[in-house]
Amino acid sequence: TPEDHPREPVDPYSSAKAEAEEICEEFRGHGMCLPVLRPKTFLGPGRMGLFSMLFEWAEERRNFPVLGRGDVRIQMFGMADLVDAVVLALHAPPEVANDVYNLGAAEFGTLREDFQAVLDAAGHGKRVVPLPAAPALAVLRALERTKLSPVYGRLLFKLLDDSYVDIARATERLGFRPALSNQDAILSTYAWWRTQRRGGAPAPGAGRTSRDPWRQGALGLAKVFF
Repeated sequence: TPEDHPREPVDPYSSAKAEAEEICEEFRGHGMCLPVLRPKTFLGPGRMGLFSMLFEWAEERRNFPVLGRGDVRIQMFGMADLVDAVVLALHAPPEVANDVYNLGAAEFGTLREDFQAVLDAAGHGKRVVPLPAAPALAVLRALERTKLSPVYGRLLFKLLDDSYVDIARATERLGFRPALSNQDAILSTYAWWRTQRRGGAPAPGAGRTSRDPWRQGALGLAKVFF
């Protein structure tokens, strides 16, 4: 997806982002310099959310489920690379900074490969387990409606389709060069999580923030099958 692809929000979250960009465009029209950065899902110290579930199951010597075959390509982004991109935008001349930039890893594979890398790093010989997409999606939707699952609808759809962006504009105009691949980012976050766990397991948060481990609800009970 390039930066000039039409904005097509699908829920309140993406609608809010689209409206924020429209406000930026309005103020650019008044002469203000406003860089717009669009990072993919970023990973690094302090990022928990759904990934804490993967990390916890890996540590507990469990397999980990994935919707369908897990062969969708999901681009992620290392937090250190995100910081570098922000710094580049802040120091760029106005004619460069005053633009829209997609940000993400240059190297990424499938969701199955990324999740399997974590299970391999755990060292217990566990595997990613494919689940039939349609039945699993129906169950997760029902659990979401009853607040028994932290996996919300927007995330469910993101896990079923390829999701990656063109970062050529950031590379060519900002001089941005991401250092971390998907697997680099997820494995470094897993290493951070392990260090934190040794100092005392992070307490479950409210359930849907990215800085807290999610309350797993009914999915926590499903562990016994994996």
